[in-house]
Amino acid sequence: MQQAQAALSSLGRFLFFPLTTLLSVVGGLLVWFGFFLIGLIALRYETTFGRKTNGQYLLLAPSGILVYAIWQGLAYATRGSLTLAEQWVNYALVLVSGVLCLRGAYVFRKTAEQIMKGAE
Repeated sequence: MQQAQAALSSLGRFLFFPLTTLLSVVGGLLVWFGFFLIGLIALRYETTFGRKTNGQYLLLAPSGILVYAIWQGLAYATRGSLTLAEQWVNYALVLVSGVLCLRGAYVFRKTAEQIMKGAE
């Protein structure tokens, strides 16, 4: 019975710490990559249609998300978790990146809508 409890507790520890950290890092990298691709598409629109899309903005805005994902992965690999100060810094970076990505995507969307309306 104690072996079963020990196995369950080690499985619970794996599911709670390493797996969630791994999923968080992979998720952060995927979100960064998605916004980076949107930035590349926006740059392509800018060169094709000659309209300002702020593509460079979308390429740089998700950098905080990338920093968070890398920092969290390194902190888990070396110490097991982020310190409280590191958590606050990283969450602030993600918040700023999120707001900047939202603004950049909004500007690109408005520009793309104007281009598509003109193409009709």
